Parts: sequence; structure tokens; C-alpha cells
Amino acid sequence: MLTVSAKSLKVTADDKSVVYGDGIPEFTAVFDGLYGDDSFEATYNCNYEQGSHAGEYTITVTELNANGQSQKSDYDVTYETGMLTVSQRTFSITVENETIAFGDDAPHYSVSVFGAYANEGFNYDILCDYSKGDDPGTYDITVTIIGTKEGTDNNDYKIVIYNGTLTVNSI
Repeated sequence: MLTVSAKSLKVTADDKSVVYGDGIPEFTAVFDGLYGDDSFEATYNCNYEQGSHAGEYTITVTELNANGQSQKSDYDVTYETGMLTVSQRTFSITVENETIAFGDDAPHYSVSVFGAYANEGFNYDILCDYSKGDDPGTYDITVTIIGTKEGTDNNDYKIVIYNGTLTVNSI
């Protein structure tokens, strides 16, 4: 009597990565142990959805669908999970450099903000030690984060601040 045993097939979900706020990536897997031209398509499950917090999410293969003449019953299938890593989104604030003449009032400081997801963001103060009548020279223009806008989680962002310089020219 001839006994045919099922062939071992290991299906491993590939690791993926996205940045906070990105859409769901296309999930894929490695099929180790397929015979001949056999092929399968996998269905995946992952608790990540666009806007989920930075961190790690398990990717699992939940179902295999045979292509063509392939038969799932010909295989003893084992599954390995993958990991979706959601990294922090970079939120940057760049202070524009300013130039004034000695004796001028402090200018209105300008900033460029980049990297917020949806309506999220941060509240900040712009500080400079210059006061009208201070000596000619350079003064640092700095940004200090003082809070978050509603719905923003600090852990989802890497904050990068590019401070500026106020140059006070002599007359």
C-alpha cells in the first residue's frame, strides 16, 4: 500500500514598515516548500489602519487560496507571523532668519511647519532675546513646544526644530 503524506509548507508573513499616518501597505508572504508550479494567494489580518499610533502590529496569514491545480490538502501548512512597524512621523518647524537695522522694533517672526498628519500638530512659542535698542549683532530665534493640538499624540511624532537668527545691523 502506498501512502502519500502531505508536504510541509511554511507560510511566513513578510515584515513591513510605514510612517505614522500612512495607508495600509500591501501584505506579502514567503511560501517555503511549494511543489512544482503550485501557488497560493494569502489573506492577511493586521490591526493597523491609517492613523493608528506608532508602534508594532502583528501581521498574520488567515487564509490560503489555491491557484490553478494547487490543492491546499496536499500540504501540512504552518504559519509564521510578520511585524508591521509604524515609525514616528517627522514634524519640523523651521524659523526664518530675519535682518533689521539698529533701533528697529523686533520683527514678526515667521516659521514653516511641515509633517503634520490630518489636523494634528503642536502649539509653540517663538522666542528671541532682542528688544528695540539692543546692540547690533546676532540673536537666536528659538521655538519651544508648549502643547499639542487636539488629537495629537507626542509618541507618533519625531519633532525637529530648526532655529533661526535675528541679525541687527548697525546704522
